[in-house]
Amino acid sequence: IKGKRAYDLARKGKIFVLPKRKIQIKKLEIKNFDIYSKTASLEVICGKGTYIRSLARDIALSVGSLAYVSDLKRIRVGKMSIENSLCLDEVLSIDDFMDSPKTILENVDYVLDDILVVNLTFESEKLVRNGRQVTCEYEAKGSLARAYFDKKLVAIGMIKSKFFVPIRVFNL
Repeated sequence: IKGKRAYDLARKGKIFVLPKRKIQIKKLEIKNFDIYSKTASLEVICGKGTYIRSLARDIALSVGSLAYVSDLKRIRVGKMSIENSLCLDEVLSIDDFMDSPKTILENVDYVLDDILVVNLTFESEKLVRNGRQVTCEYEAKGSLARAYFDKKLVAIGMIKSKFFVPIRVFNL
């Protein structure tokens, strides 16, 4: 709310109205409901920007009740799923992990493949590494993009009027 986190405002006793926004719910299934403890377990498949805690609140309000989320587990984000994941303890128990981490880790491109690619020249790569914007072939204002030089990820940034503006620069 005007650059402040809603929960910070609420903790300070400030009064505010959360703006409405459209979300996409692809699946909403009640997995378990206990009338005695008044608890329910839900499985939700939703689009980007969906706040599950707000969804729980809104569902409860729609039936004249109140609710809160006591346990939240994200089991999938894009291609990444909990089934394909390892706990830190599992990673550390792999004998040769420190010698060859690439054998179990996905390349960063695996999770970024739906983002525009900007190919940098030798000169523009130096500018981007120093946080400078460079011209690019896209006009998609406000689109997220990833910039590469020599097949290596250099930065993630935004496209603004035919410019790539770096937000995060990497040393990979």
